[in-house]
Amino acid sequence: MQHLPIDGSSVDSQLIEQTIERLIKLQILLPHHAAAIEPEELAGFFNTEPGKELFCAAWVKREIPFVYGLPAHQSPVEWLHEQAANSDMQMLNEDSKMQATIENETVLVQGIIDCLYEVDGELVLLDYKTDRVLEHRGGLDELTKKYRFQLDLYGRAIEDILGRKVDRKWLYFFDGGHAVKL
Repeated sequence: MQHLPIDGSSVDSQLIEQTIERLIKLQILLPHHAAAIEPEELAGFFNTEPGKELFCAAWVKREIPFVYGLPAHQSPVEWLHEQAANSDMQMLNEDSKMQATIENETVLVQGIIDCLYEVDGELVLLDYKTDRVLEHRGGLDELTKKYRFQLDLYGRAIEDILGRKVDRKWLYFFDGGHAVKL
């Protein structure tokens, strides 16, 4: 998605295949990785509301790396517990001193914003997802819940860094071609 030309009026499977060939020649993409790309699936994105908006955007930035300092006390408690479970910190609930220390710390968040663009004076954040949308795991609703915090955090980082409000946020799931506005 980072390398697809969006300066025209559409993106179709043929343009995607040409882009893939160019990326292989430039050694940006390896042939075995290229074989996993489904051009029709990518082209489907450009038939959605955020996909169409990219063609009339005043500007588009893709793959924007950032580092953002988030006060730990402003992080959701569930997120702190999850982070503790995945690190050397053990049992936040059992050690209130450790919890107080953690909540006074700054959590550095490092990420890459898939796509940020401006259309009709509005700043729009777009994040692509390759997860499988499985109904037995809660489907689109559960995946949206799973990624809501990430997009809220990315939006907050953008607002603090640029000094400008993010007006809309989109999740796009390639599996099934679902564009979800948050």
